[in-house]
Amino acid sequence: GNFVGSVFLALLSDSAHTLVTDPQVKAAQGIAHLKVSLPFGVAIAKGVLCNWLVCLAVWGALASPSVSGKVLAIFWPISAFVTLGFEHCVANMFIIPQGMLAGADISVSQFLFSNIFPVTLGNIIGATVFVAGIHYLAFGEKTSEGDAEEDESEDSQEMYEDTCNVKKSGQASTSQRRTRGVALEVMGSRAGQNPYSQGSLLYKAGLASHERPAVLSATSATALPPYENLDMMRQRMSAAEGFLHHGGSLPVAGHLH
Repeated sequence: GNFVGSVFLALLSDSAHTLVTDPQVKAAQGIAHLKVSLPFGVAIAKGVLCNWLVCLAVWGALASPSVSGKVLAIFWPISAFVTLGFEHCVANMFIIPQGMLAGADISVSQFLFSNIFPVTLGNIIGATVFVAGIHYLAFGEKTSEGDAEEDESEDSQEMYEDTCNVKKSGQASTSQRRTRGVALEVMGSRAGQNPYSQGSLLYKAGLASHERPAVLSATSATALPPYENLDMMRQRMSAAEGFLHHGGSLPVAGHLH
């Protein structure tokens, strides 16, 4: 498909007389001659480096959520390979036929075996070994969904406990309280539909203290520790909700034991 489309575009370009001046014709012929004159090993090496950059451009574009980010991710690697004179088989499928149509003395066998074949081989190596292969070695296989969720749950629990310890020491800053809120939100979102699960109750308690700073100040430093007793969590939740909805004073942790 790429080969047919590239040759067709070269024929269309020649029919449109896009190369009309003598410098343009000579430039097209010279570039085509240079590409088919590369030693076999050099063509492979240029192909490896070229598709390495091209694949990184594709990965960068996929990683960016915005159009501007995709444009920047594509622009720099592609500009680098063009500036450095690397070889890409699909680009050469147009450039060399264009030079041939402009009068370059190049045979079809030279076109295919002196450039397209070694460059394509190098492109394959650059993509499979130096992009996909290295990423596979670095990150390994995808873990099972259950293992991933368990690891994330443990991380959020550790984050929550760490920020509670900071709260106990009386040194919680705005950013640390925000981190604590994120940990609570993550745990609550993973709690599922069970309204009495540990994560769900922690999440609700955390939102209550965030919406009404007085809730947090009215409770003692141990009002929201890492819970171990489900009944105690329910009692603290009821107290927090009563404060929010009825304006009552929130009992400190000692009154709930």
